[in-house]
Amino acid sequence: MLPSKGLKESLKQVYFNAIRKEKFKRTSKGYSTIFSGELEVVTKLPMYYVVKDINRYETFYTVKKDDIVIDAGANHAYLSIYYGKKVGASGKVFAFEPDAINIVEMEANIALNSSVKNIQIQEELIWNENTKLEFFEAGSVSSSIHYKPENATAILKDAITIDFFQKREQLDRLDFIKMDIEGAEIEAMDGLVEVLEKFKPNFAIASYHWVNEEQTYKKVEAFFKAKKYPYKTVFYKDGEVITFAGNSIA
Repeated sequence: MLPSKGLKESLKQVYFNAIRKEKFKRTSKGYSTIFSGELEVVTKLPMYYVVKDINRYETFYTVKKDDIVIDAGANHAYLSIYYGKKVGASGKVFAFEPDAINIVEMEANIALNSSVKNIQIQEELIWNENTKLEFFEAGSVSSSIHYKPENATAILKDAITIDFFQKREQLDRLDFIKMDIEGAEIEAMDGLVEVLEKFKPNFAIASYHWVNEEQTYKKVEAFFKAKKYPYKTVFYKDGEVITFAGNSIA
């Protein structure tokens, strides 16, 4: 006999508690993930497979109290909530997520963390100009401008540059930018040249995507090299590729 869903979930919890430094438990609200320093994130679904990415993004720069953060490609807001708790009441997290299906899940997860009041959801796409673009909405991590996932719906969305966003929000600093926007990282970088010069933010960019038969890390590296900006691309055994940049790079 196959184990019940409840039992399988309990076995998963035991397994991941044994192999991860984070601690997982089921609560009346959903699933609790406790990080070092007793930072707790509560979500509708367990974060067993997400915590690895959270830790990787902070390989060189650790988000800290009072930071201003952009979480581009926020999906279900797991990282946004984590960052929101780290930066505290005086910090801010701008969670860019253009997929309306994902935004529903984002809002539900944020609501489970009532102490977090510093996350601002941005529904625009990030691009190299302010315009409107066809976006393939799939309600998953695969929603994209560049390619259409199975069962995705094509919709027209507003796109903006980070330079424009910084002026509109009157930001006087920007400490950390995490990006995982399904191949649009190249265009997004071209739209933040002023922010780069003004604030010298730290970056963690998922650069494993393929656009026009080329992996995006090559163009991300070329961008930083041309700007004489410190960068380092890390290739992980599971296929993940992240390009880090900023003064945090040793």
